Amino acid sequence: AVKGLWVVPNRPKNNLRLSPQIFSLGLFIFPRCHFFPPSNIRSHTLRCHKRLSGGGRMEPYYEHGGVRIYHGDCREVLGRVRVEAVITDPVWPNCEHVFPGVDAWGLLREALEGCEWAKRVVIQMGNISDPRFLTAVPERLKFLRVCYLEYAVKGYIGRVLRDAEVAYVFGEAPASREGARVLPGMVIATRSNGDKGWSNKGRTEEMVAEALATMAHPARKLLQHVQWLCKWFGGGSVCDPFMGSGTTTLACKRLGIPFIGIEVEERYCEMAVKRLAQEQIQFVGDLP
Repeated sequence: AVKGLWVVPNRPKNNLRLSPQIFSLGLFIFPRCHFFPPSNIRSHTLRCHKRLSGGGRMEPYYEHGGVRIYHGDCREVLGRVRVEAVITDPVWPNCEHVFPGVDAWGLLREALEGCEWAKRVVIQMGNISDPRFLTAVPERLKFLRVCYLEYAVKGYIGRVLRDAEVAYVFGEAPASREGARVLPGMVIATRSNGDKGWSNKGRTEEMVAEALATMAHPARKLLQHVQWLCKWFGGGSVCDPFMGSGTTTLACKRLGIPFIGIEVEERYCEMAVKRLAQEQIQFVGDLP
């Protein structure tokens, strides 16, 4: 459904200031990139840039084994793809220290308005994220249930115990099938992704920018949590419009679910492809 994807050039949205690298989707395309060893990914993708004049056909940044990744603004791409479910960890409402000036509610609203084809939307959030942010979800998608994504090893953020995250499910229930007649709502992750928590307390804007430039990703989700969500609510295909470093990508790859990921930052697209490459070499862990 995404072959022959066409893009009309547009200027970036004024209310999205994620990084200086944000650019109009119509300006660049990336020819089809199949599987490449990690050491070759960077050099190949840099050679893939082509400047367009007028409209142009947008090819995936990466495509292999049922996974497609698009580098660009999700608001420009979502109206041109078709999958069953959107499962994502969007830019959160309390993220001023990561994306200064971003309108998180407006960004999610605009993105989901381009998902008229989606049967369901799953929004994963931290336990300190304001759930009123979810008023951005279109009314046509009725609330289905909330899921609790627990940590086996707890942490804390100030006085708040970081013992779980939550996921809100909207839209149609997945088709009933053998072994999935009842939709569960709780899972415990027994493994960490190795990331250390951080904050902007006492940091200048320059220090925050430097930290963001050197860390893998400011908000990577646990693979066990995301894989569980994709298993129970992904249905026949999944899209993550805020793909980040590719945790949903990897989860769907393990489950054999066709996947489309969209990410505005090229370095995170590259990171996702590297994680997929490593997955070909070593498969670690079973689905909870």
